[in-house]
Amino acid sequence: MKDKPAPLYVGVDVAKAHLDIFIGHGRKVARIKNSVSQIQSWIGRQKEASLHVVMEATGGYEATFVDCLFEAEIPCSTINAKRIKDFARSCGTLEKTDAIDAKVIARFGEVMQPEAMKKPTESVKLLKTLTARRTQISQQIRQESNRRAQSHCDVARDFMVSAVDFYQKQLKEVDALIAQTIKDDEKSQQRAGILTSIPGVGKVMTATAVAQLPELGQLNRGQIAKLVGVAPLANDSGQKSGHRKTYAGRHAVRRVLYMAALVATKHNHVIKAFYTSLLARGKMKKVAIVACMRKLLTIMNCM
Repeated sequence: MKDKPAPLYVGVDVAKAHLDIFIGHGRKVARIKNSVSQIQSWIGRQKEASLHVVMEATGGYEATFVDCLFEAEIPCSTINAKRIKDFARSCGTLEKTDAIDAKVIARFGEVMQPEAMKKPTESVKLLKTLTARRTQISQQIRQESNRRAQSHCDVARDFMVSAVDFYQKQLKEVDALIAQTIKDDEKSQQRAGILTSIPGVGKVMTATAVAQLPELGQLNRGQIAKLVGVAPLANDSGQKSGHRKTYAGRHAVRRVLYMAALVATKHNHVIKAFYTSLLARGKMKKVAIVACMRKLLTIMNCM
C-alpha cells in the first residue's frame, strides 16, 4: 500500500475584493478576485495531486473561497490571525504586504500542519449565521437601551424606543428561525436535546454550541477547554510560579457560556455546589465563575 503523498500547502491572504495565493515551493504570488467564478477558475487550473489551503479567519471574507474548496474537496484550514502574526515575527518577518502574508501563511501550513476543517452541513451553516445575527441584535438592544437611559431629550428617546422595539421583534423572529432550523435537522435536534437536558444550558447556549462548537463530544476535557478559552494556562519559569490565566479561544462561545454558568450556579446542583465550595476556599467570584464555565463545558462535552 502506497503512503499518502504529503500535501503541498497553499497560503492565501484574504481581502474583501481579492485573494493573494502562494503555492508552497513556488516563487510568484497570484492575485485573483474574491468571486466564485475567479476562484473556480483557479481551482480548475491546479494540477497538483494534493493541496492543503491555509488562510486567516477574516470574519466572513473567506467564506466564498472556503465553500468553493469544500465543493472541490480540497482540504483547507482557517487560522486565527494572531497565530499567523506571531509566527511571522518568530521567523523574523517584520515586513507586511499581501504577497508576504500569503508566503508566511504557506510556511505556517508547512511547519504547523493544521488539521483540515470538516465540511459543515447546510443546517449548521445557517445556524452559525443566525446565532451570529442574534448576538448582533442583542448588542443593538443593549446599546439603544443604554442610550435611552442617558438621554435627556424626549424626541431622541422616542427614536431609541422605536429602535429597541424593532430589534426585539427581530430577535423573536431569529429565535423562531433558530428553533425551526434545529428541529428540521435530525442530528442538530439530537445534540440540542442532550444539551438542554443539562440545568443551566438554555436555548441560546444550545444553539451556539451546535452551530459554533462542532468539536463538542469529540475532544477530551482539556482540549475542549483550550478550544473555548476557559483553560488556565501555565505561566511558570525557573523558580517562578506565575498566575495562571485563561486565554484566546472562541469568543462567541465563551460569552454565551459565561451567562449559562451564571444561571447554572443557581439552578444546577452540581455547579452550584462547586461554585459555593470555591467561594468558601477564598476564590474570587470571577475566578470561581470561570471555573464553573469550565466544569459546565466539561459536562456538556461528556454528555
